[in-house]
Amino acid sequence: FPSHDKISKEMLADLSFVQSEINSDLMASVDQAIEAGIINGAVGGLTGITAVAPAFNAGSFAGVVPNANLADVIRIAVAQIEAANFNATHVVLNPADVAALQLTKTSTGEYTYPMFMMEITTIAGLTIISSTNIAAGTFLVGDFTKCNVRMREAMNLQVGYVNDDFQRNMVTILCEARLVEYIKDNDVDAFVSDSIATAIAAIDLGA
Repeated sequence: FPSHDKISKEMLADLSFVQSEINSDLMASVDQAIEAGIINGAVGGLTGITAVAPAFNAGSFAGVVPNANLADVIRIAVAQIEAANFNATHVVLNPADVAALQLTKTSTGEYTYPMFMMEITTIAGLTIISSTNIAAGTFLVGDFTKCNVRMREAMNLQVGYVNDDFQRNMVTILCEARLVEYIKDNDVDAFVSDSIATAIAAIDLGA
């Protein structure tokens, strides 16, 4: 997971805070890339959890939940995971879907969660992770102890010349990290990922 930036040698020497600022930005960029790779794959050659997680299975809840919503979907996904003998720990949602969850109302207009207590951090016993690295309208529920991440090379920073940097009096700052992510074949059922709309339609009584 590499990320890099260019800066003039004069700026690097004259402004002591510049390197620190650039380093922080580069490290944040690498962190984002790592999270995206772990969730979705593709980035950095990782497979990604959503690529191997089973789809939502409504089971006995198919078409029987009145006014089904995202909270219902998450709870049933937990049951699906428990049926496979795993214990779900987290749910990953896009920030827009976290907001939708917080704004969920009953059929008579009352908020399911009090408007003055909007910082929901758990649901159905799961820790909520709000991440822009999962597509809006998609959810990922799972026992994240079954997702193995092993660092092969800790995040590090290097400064050097690339291409015509020397002639242009520039330097390139490189930040990179190496890691491997894997889920054992026997642990794949510890996760569920699907479209929120599709899952709601599968369980809603009126669908």
